[in-house]
Parts: sequence; structure tokens; C-alpha cells
Amino acid sequence: MTHRLLITAVTSALICGGTLSPQRTAVAEAPQPPQLSFRTAIEPILRRRCYSCHGPDKQEAGLRLDKRAAALQGGDSGPALRPGNPTNSTLLRRVRSNDPATRMPPDGARLTPAEIATLTEWIDRGASWAEGETAAAHWAFQPVTHAGHPNLTGDAWSFNPVDRFVLRGLRREQTKPSPTASRPILVRRVHLDLLGLPPTSAQSQHWLTHPDLDWYHQMVDSLLASPHFGERAGRLWLDLARYADTDGYEKDRPRPHAYHWRDWVMDAINRDLPYDQFTEQQLAGDLLPGATAETRLATGFHRNTLRNTEGGTDQEEFRLKAVVDRLNTTGSIWLGLTVGCAECHTHKYDPITQREFYEMMAFFNTSDDRSMKAPSPDEINRYNLAKAGWDKTKADLDNELEAYLKNESPKKRAAWKKTYRPTGPSWAALTVEKLTATDDVKLTADDKGVIRAGGNNPET
Repeated sequence: MTHRLLITAVTSALICGGTLSPQRTAVAEAPQPPQLSFRTAIEPILRRRCYSCHGPDKQEAGLRLDKRAAALQGGDSGPALRPGNPTNSTLLRRVRSNDPATRMPPDGARLTPAEIATLTEWIDRGASWAEGETAAAHWAFQPVTHAGHPNLTGDAWSFNPVDRFVLRGLRREQTKPSPTASRPILVRRVHLDLLGLPPTSAQSQHWLTHPDLDWYHQMVDSLLASPHFGERAGRLWLDLARYADTDGYEKDRPRPHAYHWRDWVMDAINRDLPYDQFTEQQLAGDLLPGATAETRLATGFHRNTLRNTEGGTDQEEFRLKAVVDRLNTTGSIWLGLTVGCAECHTHKYDPITQREFYEMMAFFNTSDDRSMKAPSPDEINRYNLAKAGWDKTKADLDNELEAYLKNESPKKRAAWKKTYRPTGPSWAALTVEKLTATDDVKLTADDKGVIRAGGNNPET
């Protein structure tokens, strides 16, 4: 519609400027009938009146009307549609008929004259279908564009651009905005919205008596900076990600370390991790270049699936159930689509084929679950402090040992050699004398055993 309005405006400007001849003006202004949209004008009629018997679930008399190729092929009575030829289209003859043996629908309310006229016009123009409009024509698949702020006259109520959209909607409903909330109500609302808890007495008193004109903005900023904001906002994501602290199923065993991923979500929100990174790290954080323990921890998103540990279960069956669950959850969260319908058949409403479902499933089916150590930042700090203390103690002991071996050990060895008297077998005495003949000899465990067995000082 926008393009037609633009063309009309340009054409009018050219006519007013005298650059078009009357003959060309007449051609340019020839009215063109608006194009009928299958999705908005035709499919609702077929869905209400025809799909229950001739749709994806049931095809009475072999006729299916939710697909163009099937409708053109027709059923037992031949093609239902003849594009450009309403007179010979069986569909129209049946909905117009008054014969109980041939009329459609056979039971219930008949099509209205307006509905029949719409179908007639659609067939006369060639019976264009949704497939011709492409799936991208659906509103949900349109790229996000800047809508522009409504320009409202006499607007003394709005404080920001979002308010203008609200006010426009209120005016359409002929409703006036509610009175401005008092400061106590605002303080309570904002705390509940951002933290999920009402303000404490001290917090209420602080903001109720705050002297600055921008006290409200300061309050919002302080609550957004609170670690409790991540806890509040993170709960919404945990619900979408089917987070739980137990496995589910009959055993429902606890998951004592699941909280690590939960804490990652809350920390990511509190540190304002951009949404694209928030997405990448949860879907494939272990595959990112330079993956860290933190980005690998993010993939715990995929470990929130149910896990069956009951005796006698087929582990491969439940592994595949987990893979399907990961695909379905990813589709519902990031695509906003019920991808799971295509596990058993091509989706009846969304543009997802069964083949595409399993192509996407193959991505998840090539991964293996692997446990990893995921200490919290507090645990890492405590470990680093303890390790630093241990490293210092060990270094001091190493220095003392080195000093002892360098200074004290030779003296004690010389003193021992002077007092040594062999008391064991002669072979042991000879071995001891040989081993102690030089100060540089390296004694093995066996050598030390011989010395102890043949010497008169087994404590040495």
C-alpha cells in the first residue's frame, strides 16, 4: 500500500507540474484492483469452512485444500480449482449448490454471499497462493524497522517516546490516562518490578525524602545496579530454559551443581552481557575462539534436559529425547516457533518441514555431554588465597631443606663415618665402605637399606 501511495503522489505532482500529457495521465491513473492476499482474504474462509474435512488432518474424497498443488490436482471429483475460470471450478459449484447431495459444506452454516464473491474473485485472478507470496510475507518474519514516534497534538502527558504509543492507543479507545502515581506508589512499583520485592522501610524513607528532582531516575539506576536485579530478571530466563535442581522422571535425583549455570545467567544480566553474546555462549560457548571456563559454563543451558536414571532404561532413547528437547527449546526461545511439531510431520502452520527439523537436530546430535569443573568466583578467590599461602610455605621449606643439605648434611655424614663400626655380614661391611668412600655418591633406596643393615646406627 505504501508503494502505491508513493506512486500516486509522484504522479499527481507530475500532473500538476504539466509534465504529463492528458493521454499519458489517463493511462497512469487507470485504477488497478487491489491484489487479494491468500493469507488474509482466502485462507480464513477455507480454514473456517473447508479444512475440517479437506485440510491437513483429513482429506474427504481425496481432496485437500490447504496446499495449492493438492487443490489443483483435486480429489475423486477432479480438480477443485481452475485458475482464471470460476465457472468451471468445482469448489465454487459446490459452495453455491442447494442440492443436499453435492453442496458444501454438507452440514452447518453455508458460505455467505460475500465469502463466495471473494472466492470467485480470487479464482478469477488466478488463485494465487501463500507459496507464491513466500513465507517471508508473514508478519513474524519481517525485519525489525523503526516505526517512528507518533506525533500527537495536545500531548502534555508523555514523558518519553514509549508514552506516545500508549497515549495513541488510549485515544483510539477514547480513554484518558490514569492519574500520575504518587511517590510512595512509584517507589513500591519499581522495587517490585526490578527486584521482585517491596522496598524496606529504610529504602522507602530514603526515596520518599530524596530532595533531587531526578530522584526517580536515580532510584531506577540504583536498582538496576543491584545484584538482586539479575536474580529477578534471571528467573524469567531460567523458566524459559527449563532450569531445575533435580533430574525429573521417577528417580528425580538432585543436581547439586546445577546452580553454577543459574549463577552464570544472573551474573551475565548484572554485567550487561550483550544479547548476541548471551545467545552465542549458551548455544556454543565451548566452540567460540579462545573459549574460557566461563563461556563453556554457559552451555549448561543444554544440560537442563530431563534425565532418566531409573534401572532398565534405554539410555540411547533418553539421549535422543534430550537432543530433541534441546532443539525444541532453542526453537521456542530464539525463533519463537513451535519447532517440535515438525518432529513427526511437516509443520501445519509454520514454514518448517520435517526434513528441516532433522537437519537442525543433526547439529545437536553431534555433541556429547561432558562434565567440567565450574567453581564460582568466590571459590576461585578462596582457592587462590589458600594456594598463595601454600606456595609460600613450600618455598620456605624448600629453602630450609636446601640449606640443610648444603651445610648440615655433610657435617653429619662425616661424623657418622668416623663412628661407623660394621656389625653385619662381611659383604654388607664392604658395601658400606664402598658406598661411603666418596661424598658425591648418589644413594638409592637399596643402598640405604644395605647401610642400615650393616651399620651400627640404624636411625641414621
